[in-house]
Amino acid sequence: MKPFFTYLTLSILFLTGSIFVTAQTKYTGTNRQLPPADSIRYFTGRFQPNGSFASVSTFQMQLRITDSFIKGSYRLAHSEIDVELVGAVSNQHELILIESANGKTTGAFKGMLEEDESSLRLSGVWSNASNGKLRPFSVDEVR
Repeated sequence: MKPFFTYLTLSILFLTGSIFVTAQTKYTGTNRQLPPADSIRYFTGRFQPNGSFASVSTFQMQLRITDSFIKGSYRLAHSEIDVELVGAVSNQHELILIESANGKTTGAFKGMLEEDESSLRLSGVWSNASNGKLRPFSVDEVR
């Protein structure tokens, strides 16, 4: 059921035109290519305090980027549970990662992918699927 739901979610995103995926698409306005196919990238990041959240929560993220598709996981600090991620990045640097646990969608990361000379940075808003709460996030690649 989980693979079907993931397929359905990504199909809906692609059909609505919110994400345009092409293999090895160049980033708009630059000469940089997407990261090499099947490369695993490691990140550290944090959720910013927001509303009822009183503190910053840190986490680690691991992503495998194949063309414009992304698959990986993240783990909150002091946790032993990896949360699965699947998503895509558009040629406009837009990023969406759907998170799931036990076959159910639990949240989504939506934001932008930025690249400097040596690393990637992801930033945007994480949303909780069950209650709609939002938290800003940012992650930086670890080299």
